[in-house]
Amino acid sequence: MPAAVAVPDPVDLITALPEALGVIPHRSLVFAVIVADAASGAPGLAGAARFDIDIAIHGRLAGSEIAITLERLSTRARVAGVVAVIVDDRVSATHGRARDKRRQRRMLDRLRREVAATPVAVLGWWAVTEIAEGAPYRDLDHPRRHGRLPARTAARPSSAENSLEPDPALHRRVLAAMPGAIAADRRLRAGTVEPSGRMLTALVLRVFELLRRSAEHELSPDQLAELAVGLSYRQVSAVMLALPLYPCARTAERMWMLLTRTLPDPYRTEPAVLLGFSLYARAGSTALARRALGIAMTTEPEHRLARTISRALESPTQQPLVRGVLSDGIADAIRLGIDLTAQASFPEVDP
Repeated sequence: MPAAVAVPDPVDLITALPEALGVIPHRSLVFAVIVADAASGAPGLAGAARFDIDIAIHGRLAGSEIAITLERLSTRARVAGVVAVIVDDRVSATHGRARDKRRQRRMLDRLRREVAATPVAVLGWWAVTEIAEGAPYRDLDHPRRHGRLPARTAARPSSAENSLEPDPALHRRVLAAMPGAIAADRRLRAGTVEPSGRMLTALVLRVFELLRRSAEHELSPDQLAELAVGLSYRQVSAVMLALPLYPCARTAERMWMLLTRTLPDPYRTEPAVLLGFSLYARAGSTALARRALGIAMTTEPEHRLARTISRALESPTQQPLVRGVLSDGIADAIRLGIDLTAQASFPEVDP
């Protein structure tokens, strides 16, 4: 670990991971992004990414996938590096089958090599059996540094299970704005059934404009209705599937969440699918992703992507699905002449 770089206390860091991820990680490899405070230089947690531990153990987690994720996470200002945390209840300093310990050691050796090939500084490697009161944790580089998590670990991710509860008041206001947004869309199409490529490009650019605005200001019901109509075009929402790769990912997730809570059926289907996929792509299998996809399939039971992601959430072997969907989103943007690097590089909002 570089001597000049401070890192958070391991207990503070490990117990903050559920809130950063929106889920309590289990059998996971987590990379926590550490930033230095602008005024004091004190280290803090700025974000995290989760991978399934069994995919990593069996060598099915591509080094390029780790590199892309780490480089994306470290685009924030004042990033000092990342701390890797292995969450695995099968292995600790004092228990675990010999086979599980060997597998974890091999995985750790492989990960060290793969991460060393990236420009991201790894500030530490920690392991914990689970994020719960009394769980043992240890420093994988310095075995004498170990302990148990205190009782305050019992806290859960802030409102992760309830954040898709409907907002009746805002729903009524958006519902009242929908006829105007639908009429404006019809005028834009000028009576044609299918939108032109130029119109689709304009719609995608407008979605990005509203996402950027949402990072600083609350959108009006009219603007939320406009987003609803724009995202109802699959060619538009398909481009948004690439956003987990870009700095605006969390801003977009917050907007997909708001739209899922406030839009009428069937307009909340696509935001719910976008939210479910983004959570899966950025943080692995989560209760919130399942809930979002459940909402989408309640509205549209045969939604192909929602059904595919739902199946993938139940299987640790379908990470290639994520890369395929992200690649398709980038290809859809290219077809419409959209420069995602320029459009999707506005900063994340703070939770």
